[in-house]
Amino acid sequence: MGLSAINQRIMADKIGDLQQQESTAKNKLDQNNNQLAAKVASVNSIYQQLTKVNQRQKITERKLIKTNQELQRAKSEKKQRMFEAKQRLRQLQQKKGTQSGLSFLENSKGFSQWVGNLMALSKLQAVYNESFAAVKQSVLQLTTSKKQLSMLKAQQSEQAKELAIDKSKMSESINSLKQMIADNQNEIKLLANKVTWAKNMLAKQQAAQSSTSASQQTSNQIVKQTSSLTTGDQNQSSAQSTSNSTDKVNNSNGKSLTMQATGYSSAEAGASNYSALGINLSENPKCVAVDPSVIPLGSLLWVSGYGVAVAGDTGGAIKGNLIDLHFSSVQQASSWGRKTVTVKILN
Repeated sequence: MGLSAINQRIMADKIGDLQQQESTAKNKLDQNNNQLAAKVASVNSIYQQLTKVNQRQKITERKLIKTNQELQRAKSEKKQRMFEAKQRLRQLQQKKGTQSGLSFLENSKGFSQWVGNLMALSKLQAVYNESFAAVKQSVLQLTTSKKQLSMLKAQQSEQAKELAIDKSKMSESINSLKQMIADNQNEIKLLANKVTWAKNMLAKQQAAQSSTSASQQTSNQIVKQTSSLTTGDQNQSSAQSTSNSTDKVNNSNGKSLTMQATGYSSAEAGASNYSALGINLSENPKCVAVDPSVIPLGSLLWVSGYGVAVAGDTGGAIKGNLIDLHFSSVQQASSWGRKTVTVKILN
């Protein structure tokens, strides 16, 4: 594949399109950040509601415990009163039933005593009945309160459960948004690298084109100057021109390096599909990982046995005279192994 074809593939993404993609990605990042802020505010609101519900649950639980204790005491008192009533009834029966009450009145020494005794009996009975009724009413009220508190506790538990579910869903949504934001940031970084790389490549291509035009003009002038010479002189000049032309080609190729080359592939599990310069390796597989202190990133290279490629990637283990050649498949990378190659920097 020729150098011009490589350049056409590299420059397929126009700088303007890349900048538009970068702007769109930044807008998406802003939208996701706004959504994240809203979700966090919602989670905080739910957390506050949940805290209040839990506090109310604790208050209800304490009230329920207190009501249960009071109910148990009231039931115990009611049971005691019923026991006492049975005891009194048994005593009356042992004294021949209601005759004891009549005997009590008949034994009165006078009418006034009789009336007093009668009132005393009535008052005692009324007090007892009133006391028993109060205990019975207390048991009824406490039982009702217990039911109400139990229902309230159940409602609060259900409310707390729903809030906990909402909080969990919100937390999942927040985690999803965080991942989206991280992806947006990575996308923006890659696009920014691609824009910078594309601008550098365009500038280098323009400089190379200007240099080629200047060389061509110089060559044409030499041809015109030597065209009037004798045949012998023409042959000598032709040989000298051929030698000069060869030197120019060699000089345009830049320096040559002898290096060690290994192979890698973006098809490997867990490998990124983008290079350090943001090159899409599935679309532009001809890419070389280099040590930037030895070979500048963005340089066009010719590698023996591999061809023309871009110095567009880096690696932690790529240091000094070691380069890493990208292949479309893992099998191709494995088959390459490790070789000694000649590397020419073309620009």
